[in-house]
Amino acid sequence: KKKITVIPNPVKTYIYKPLNFVKIRKKLKIKNNEKIILFGSSHALSVEAKGFSKFIKILSELKKMSNLKIKVLIFGDTSELNNYQIPFEYIDFGYINQTKDLIEIYSCCDVLAIPSVLDNLPQIATEGQACGCPIVSFETGGLPEIVDHKINGLLSKNFNTKDFAKNIIKILEMDNKEKKKMKSA
Repeated sequence: KKKITVIPNPVKTYIYKPLNFVKIRKKLKIKNNEKIILFGSSHALSVEAKGFSKFIKILSELKKMSNLKIKVLIFGDTSELNNYQIPFEYIDFGYINQTKDLIEIYSCCDVLAIPSVLDNLPQIATEGQACGCPIVSFETGGLPEIVDHKINGLLSKNFNTKDFAKNIIKILEMDNKEKKKMKSA
């Protein structure tokens, strides 16, 4: 008989909002023809629940499935990133301390990959969406509450790296009209 109130995860949408895609890519020296996949987490490599080992498998699947010119952006605890074989050119941003830098990174991406195997309501997902970044994730934890399948991203069968890679390709190959619709959802 007690009143229950849900307090949503706050994202300041007057701060986290899409910036000019072309200008940001130029600033970050990213070519317009490159397809950008973002992965980030404060403890990306050290917390298995964030799915970095799955992400490496997903990238390997992508390499086999697609000839797209893909570049990967990674941020967070990347101190041991050299221990992994990433099959694409990548930019390691390490820890990002400035909100404006994080917003720029979100804004220049084609897709935000969140391969978490255990996650409640990741802040990166809500921030990325506020900046117009479509998400691909597994159907686990709180992610299906953030990602509306085929609306603002795509949900992949749990822990199926091939399905995840196919969903990334779907977003990367969308025409401009479809992409714009998903980025603004």
